[in-house]
Amino acid sequence: MFRELRPLQKKVAEVLDETEEEDVKAGKSHDLRGPIVFENVDFSYGDGANKILHNLNFKIDQGETFAFLGDTGSKKSSLVSLLPPSNST
Repeated sequence: MFRELRPLQKKVAEVLDETEEEDVKAGKSHDLRGPIVFENVDFSYGDGANKILHNLNFKIDQGETFAFLGDTGSKKSSLVSLLPPSNST
């Protein structure tokens, strides 16, 4: 199983390295301070009738590299849209 993940791990590392290099060239800084903490977070679009995220809990420490993995349609993009911006120009 882990052998199958190695190509994916290599690709993720390449993308992260490229993104950081591009940000440095563009003059962007990653200046978040402290952890990002979600405690019992619910989220829905529109009138709030249908929660797409419910009772979400996690902590991302400053400087920590993380990834949200899931199937297509599993609301990864919705979750990422709730995070604070990670760089400024």
